[in-house]
Amino acid sequence: MNTDIEQAKDQVRRRLLAIAGGLGGERGDREARIRTHLEGIVDRLECKVVMGFAPIGSEPDIGPLLEGWREAGREVCLPVVGPDPGMMEPVRLREGLATLGRDRLGVPTPEGPAVATERLDAVLVPGCGFDAGLTRLGRGGGYYDRFLARCPGVAAIGVCFESQVVQVLPTEAHDRGVDLLVTEQGVRSIAGFGGSGSHDG
Repeated sequence: MNTDIEQAKDQVRRRLLAIAGGLGGERGDREARIRTHLEGIVDRLECKVVMGFAPIGSEPDIGPLLEGWREAGREVCLPVVGPDPGMMEPVRLREGLATLGRDRLGVPTPEGPAVATERLDAVLVPGCGFDAGLTRLGRGGGYYDRFLARCPGVAAIGVCFESQVVQVLPTEAHDRGVDLLVTEQGVRSIAGFGGSGSHDG
């Protein structure tokens, strides 16, 4: 572990989380636009099985979108932290988010058997921040880094507010990026994935 990089990450993490937490009255409108862009890209990719996330802290609220997908018959999963350190598995969301219990980390989680990762078409990935190269800065637990490494070929779609996007993040070799990034301003993609790498605005 590179202590200097970890310290740099922690400083950026605190700054970006503070920005996301300070949106105030603008938050609802920005979240609605994120959900619209996110729905569009998931539909365009024709994803049938999607792993989302139950928002915690200052993460954008994608809950209404997940609920709508589930009610419309799309298979929606949420990550459930397993007994092994840093590991999580997708579990199908079979009821409303408001009915879920919380795990030891305080994250709402469904109960049930794990869904095989090869069945996933897309993974929605929260983050403290992302950069122009679609590298992700998480909360430091490494859960998504490990999970995405197990899901080659599955579309990894980052989700955050535009104010959490920076030019370059401090990174280490194990850090995983995403294929697409959705903010209230549109969708960014890496070259050759799902489009031209454009920003929809």
